[in-house]
Amino acid sequence: MLLFDVPTRLHDSDVPVRCTSRTPVDLFFSTPELASACNRRSALESQFGQAHAEGIALRLAELHALECLADAAALPQLQISRDGSDVLIEDAGLLRIRAQPGPSSAPPTRARWVKIDQLTILNIQPCENA
Repeated sequence: MLLFDVPTRLHDSDVPVRCTSRTPVDLFFSTPELASACNRRSALESQFGQAHAEGIALRLAELHALECLADAAALPQLQISRDGSDVLIEDAGLLRIRAQPGPSSAPPTRARWVKIDQLTILNIQPCENA
């Protein structure tokens, strides 16, 4: 099994975080409407408009391709931060995704925060200037 040393903006330590999973980050959605919109391109375009739908679909695909949240450090276009127990994923000028760890995991401790491999998407906000 490969282990990747990934520096992250989420961890307060200089110790690299190791993602040991070989499976992608599981994405869940807080409402059936959001799940439907994000799983069908036509629904995504209907809810957010064609220009935003393309960027949202790309960012969700990038998140799903990660092994854990720490791997997002390799995506310089994304800024990942914490807001309490929520995860904020921002692509400056394009969108903001608010998510929580889980659904099957308890809120992580500070040391395990970046090892999250499941996210429940709470909402997606496109930026007006995108």
